[in-house]
Amino acid sequence: MRVMLVGTGAIAYRHAAAVRDLDGAELVAVCDVRREAADALADRFAVESRYTDLGTMLQREQADLAIIATWGVYHADIVEQLARSGRVKAILCEKPLAMDAPQAEAMAKMAADHGVLLAEAFRLRHQPIHLRAIELIRAGRIGEVRHVRNAMMSVTATEDRDPAKNWRFHKAVGGGVTYDIGCYCINQLRWALDDEPETVQAFGNWGPTDVDEHVVAMATFSGGRTAEWCVSWQAGPRHVAEVMGSEGSLRIENAWGDNLGTATTLEVFDRQRNRTVETFEATDQFWLQLQHMQDCIDNGTPHRISPANSIAQMRVIDAVYASLKSGHAEAVGGK
Repeated sequence: MRVMLVGTGAIAYRHAAAVRDLDGAELVAVCDVRREAADALADRFAVESRYTDLGTMLQREQADLAIIATWGVYHADIVEQLARSGRVKAILCEKPLAMDAPQAEAMAKMAADHGVLLAEAFRLRHQPIHLRAIELIRAGRIGEVRHVRNAMMSVTATEDRDPAKNWRFHKAVGGGVTYDIGCYCINQLRWALDDEPETVQAFGNWGPTDVDEHVVAMATFSGGRTAEWCVSWQAGPRHVAEVMGSEGSLRIENAWGDNLGTATTLEVFDRQRNRTVETFEATDQFWLQLQHMQDCIDNGTPHRISPANSIAQMRVIDAVYASLKSGHAEAVGGK
């Protein structure tokens, strides 16, 4: 599987390492508008072909997979260029896929019209501990899921909230705590409930750079089911996913972690609060994500995250921001 990489920021190094470590995969070209950034990653992973212009790269290179690891505001344009080029079979795009649901719909249509597989890079969807949790939920181990409670929180020092140094605090490029980490909590709760919210109400604090830095939200689902989550750069640390059902509950500490900080313990409780534990080895989620994409390309396996799923994800994010603006509950589009 020949791979090209668009964007060479910090997360791109994780993708590049996954390519290096996956049998049958080769990183053949990298692109970044900053020459020094493209050269740094290419030198690190011994990639001869490096570019500062995507159009030029697509004229000269061909690959099975393109990985987009740029700021979110650029995802749509890059997907369009890649899909139209006829030079790639599949695109793996970092989360969030788009800046809003209509943009995600346009991206999905663009990829489909050109016969290109488009998938969003939510690594938790490939992690054994999360897959096992969903298996237990679907098997009825905790009964009917009634409520999900998630948190992803850590304190970012004031000096690290400079948009010139940290894109997360740069509104124009797609910064904001909901876009960056709230998406993980939302993705997991939608997965656990196997449904889409009807309404979302969110409360939040905005930082001096005009991005959301602390958000608490509640979603309602059909049948009176609910979910809540808190994501923050102003409080923490807290990294947990909890799913509560009619016959018990389950809990994953460090649910959104990576590397040595990843989740390794799945706790399951029955109605009497008796606890059982399943343990897991720490895994390279980027490698697992890439392996799944390789399977999709080579064998036609359906991707675990369909474009329709990513569009639904963006509808929830849109509702969060609409509620933050309006101050009241907002309906989730598409419901």
